[in-house]
Amino acid sequence: MLLVTVYADYIAPLFDKYTPLPAGELREKIEELAAKISFPLYKLYVVDGSKRSSHSNAYFYGFYKNKRIVLFDTLIEDYKPVESEEEKKEVEEEKKAPEEEKKESEEEKKEPEEGEKEPEKEENEEKKDLLENEEKEANSTETESCEKEKKKKTGCNTEEILAVLAHELGHWKLGHNLKNIVISQVNLFLCFFLFALLLEQKVLFEAFGFYDSQPTLIALVIIFQFVFSPYNELLSFCMTVLSRRFEFQADAFAKSLQKAEKLRTALIKLHKDNLGFPVADWLYSAWHYSHPPLLERIGALEKTD
Repeated sequence: MLLVTVYADYIAPLFDKYTPLPAGELREKIEELAAKISFPLYKLYVVDGSKRSSHSNAYFYGFYKNKRIVLFDTLIEDYKPVESEEEKKEVEEEKKAPEEEKKESEEEKKEPEEGEKEPEKEENEEKKDLLENEEKEANSTETESCEKEKKKKTGCNTEEILAVLAHELGHWKLGHNLKNIVISQVNLFLCFFLFALLLEQKVLFEAFGFYDSQPTLIALVIIFQFVFSPYNELLSFCMTVLSRRFEFQADAFAKSLQKAEKLRTALIKLHKDNLGFPVADWLYSAWHYSHPPLLERIGALEKTD
């Protein structure tokens, strides 16, 4: 618990930039949603996940009445980050630099050297024309790329973001996080309890060629890497089944808030933005996927009660 608090407040900001969500329709509706289900919302952040990838997500963290919601900037459609004063100054300086260079070059051209010959003037004019053509081509390619980016819109609209948050807050309302913490603590206690029992078993060390000694470091490797291997596989499968069940329950919670249709469209958009493949083998996904495949989630949302 201490690690989660320390990581969120002190370690995560070292790698990503967290900025408060600006006031507006989205913020107001998120606060209304939190109040509706009695979620103790303390702060709302946007993280600049777009610098790393196009992956979209939303999550919350914190304990007791100190909860925070974090939205990836890639999740918000047409999101424009709020620039700090330092960033604004840097942008202005970058804009001024080429303008000053142009002015200097124009002044140099206006004041030719004495004795300059006509052929040299013609060469300078040709160079000037070439530079202007290159600038025009560069500007046209930039505008084309900007238009393509606008056409390829990513992220979700306000109602879809609320549906995604309703799913995430469903995990909190249904106690899924607390259950996972309890299971992990019980598993940790059980592992060390069994380790203490097996540490006294001389036959275990003899099976690995240690007849005269029972070193603790070797015991750690033998027990946790070899003896616990079948148990870890079984536990991993059980946790996968439980995680998938939790996801269906969180979807059902969002559905109970009349957000099934918006959650469906949001899941499709997120799957597309995250470059996910919608079709999965049922047996492979049951063993490996902590989240149900997209088509299964959509099918569950479309079912009538």
